[in-house]
Amino acid sequence: MTTMLAMAEEDGFRSLTWNNVCATAGVPRATASRAIDIIAEWKASVAALRSQAASPKERGPTSSIEHKAARDAVIIAALRQTVRTMGDHIQALTLALAKKDALIATLKGESGRDIVIMPVDRRS
Repeated sequence: MTTMLAMAEEDGFRSLTWNNVCATAGVPRATASRAIDIIAEWKASVAALRSQAASPKERGPTSSIEHKAARDAVIIAALRQTVRTMGDHIQALTLALAKKDALIATLKGESGRDIVIMPVDRRS
């Protein structure tokens, strides 16, 4: 997230894309794309950040460094929550996959025949 936020500061939030989130987190897009509610939450968060950056800021008694630090803390907190939620979804998908693998093992045992499971490329 720190890397993404640094890139976002430099390029005006253009780097805060779903593809970059997946790449930075090391999660395949196909896996992450199953979490539709997380994608919607991410897009809403990025839209809010972009609108905040576009609107004129009120300057109070705090310095610009303190203002940036406070803004960055809010952004980081929102992104951490998104990452936690995505982690929960990934864990749920992993458990579902383990259940399916267990079912396949059970069916192989019950059939009494040699069953060959075709390999699946899980990278996509």
